[in-house]
Order: sequence, then structure tokens, then C-alpha cells
Amino acid sequence: MSKKVDILIPVYNGENTIKECIDSVRNQTYKDINIIVLNDGSSDNTLDVLNKLAQEDERIKIYSKENEKSVSLARNYLLEKLESDYFIFVDADDYVSPMFIEMLVKTIEDTNAGMACCEFSFFKRNLTKSKKIKSVKLYHSKEAIPEFVLGMKRGHFMLWNKLIRKDLIKGLCFNSSLNYGEDLLFILDVLHNNDIIVASIKNKLYYYDFFNVSSISKGGLNEKKKLFLETLIRYEKEERYGANTKVITTWIYLICHYFLFLTKNKKENKEYKKYLKSCIKLRKKSIKYLLNRKHLFN
Repeated sequence: MSKKVDILIPVYNGENTIKECIDSVRNQTYKDINIIVLNDGSSDNTLDVLNKLAQEDERIKIYSKENEKSVSLARNYLLEKLESDYFIFVDADDYVSPMFIEMLVKTIEDTNAGMACCEFSFFKRNLTKSKKIKSVKLYHSKEAIPEFVLGMKRGHFMLWNKLIRKDLIKGLCFNSSLNYGEDLLFILDVLHNNDIIVASIKNKLYYYDFFNVSSISKGGLNEKKKLFLETLIRYEKEERYGANTKVITTWIYLICHYFLFLTKNKKENKEYKKYLKSCIKLRKKSIKYLLNRKHLFN
């Protein structure tokens, strides 16, 4: 008997993208799925589109709640609706390969892993349709933390390319105070709290629409990003990830450089620039840790 998978999709004002997203999920070669969608207080025609899709496919389950301006709260709401053995998140303005779920389930079953992740594409919409799994890499969960924080090419720090066993998230949820970087911290909590194998495959099975205007990856420096940095610094002080605290220190170093870039030529951020530079100075030695882990970029 095949393992069932819950595909979780939070959506807010996604009338122009949600159909393509859900159609890509409906067209999976792996059929034993629930498509659990949260209409997070949309003010456009999103709910009408969702209701029509649900009439066409009984696997689609629609929930609605008032918008609280928090992607973390929306994701936590969906975690409460889990029914199946595995779950995975998909963003409402993205879409996936027909082989997305089948290949990730097979990877978990073949390797006895608790989590499986794939690569993704920012720019090419023609995702792989091959049934051959490419280049499987296995990590112990604690070893996976530096890989997931610093591994650049495989997109390890993303949320939406990871199939996760449901029993691994007991007591865990997204940090409700964050609307930026909350996905990375959720994944790190799962890894730190469980003794599991993590499997990573090289297949590009997820298309991330980086150019969508609603993408939280854009928008310059804002309070959401600042709060994420402060949370990382607090986790560093608490040594939240034990022996992997140095990884968080290195991430803070990189984030501060990124934020400095975002504040370039903006006089209103003068004081914050000083703060970022002081954070960098305090953690400069940790960059050696990054440079000594060149395999993370391969």
C-alpha cells in the first residue's frame, strides 16, 4: 500500500496563479495525495477559482480563514490539517514537475530517510520528466544543518522542495513572529530535533517564480528581514542548534553583507549600516568556517 502525501498550499490573492499551481499538483504521476489549500483571506476571486477546481477533483480540500498578514500563521494552520504519512508545501505562484511527489517518495523509501529534497529552477519552466533519480546524497540530520544553511546549489534552505515524514514535527511549528526566513528555521528545528537520514536528489522538480511581484525574496530591506536577523542572533546566543551554532554565526555574517547591499546609497539606513558592520566585525573569523566547507557549493 502506497504512503499518502499531503500537499499544503497557502494562498492569498492568487487568482492569476493558483490554477496553474494546483493543476501541476493534480497532474502528479503519484496519485495517492491530498491537496490541502488554505485561502488566507483573499479579497480577489481566489476562492471562486479554488471552489471550481475542488468540484473537478475530490482530492482538493479548501479551508478559509481571515488574513492575519502572517505566512507563518497560515502554514501553522495547514500543519494542523495534516492527515497523511508525509507532507510538503508548495507556494501558490509556483508549479511542480509531474514526477515531483513520485520521485521524492521513492527517494525516502529507497534510502529509509525521514526527509527528501530536490533541486529547483528559478528561470526554466521545462522541469524534468525523467523517471531516473540523479545523484542521491545522504546526510545525518545533525550533519545536514550546515549543508542546509550554507549549501548554495541544491537549495537546501528552501521549504517547498522537501518531503517530510509527519511524525517528525511533533511539537514543532513555524515561528509566528516571522514572515521572512521562517521556513529555514522550521527546517533546522526539524533536523535538530530528530535523529534521521536526509536524502537530497539532483533532479529539478520545482519551479520557483522568482519574478512574481509578490515574492518575499524581493522588496529591499524591510522590517521582516530585520526581525529575521535579530532572531538568528538570539538563536546564536541561545546556542539553539548546539554544535552547529557556528553555522548560524556564519549565516548571520552573510545576511549582514546582504542587508548592507540592500542599504547601499540609502541615507535613511545610516545607523542600521553601522549596526550591520558591527555584526560583521564580531563574526569575521567565522567566515573561515564557510571557506573550509567548499563542498557545500558543489
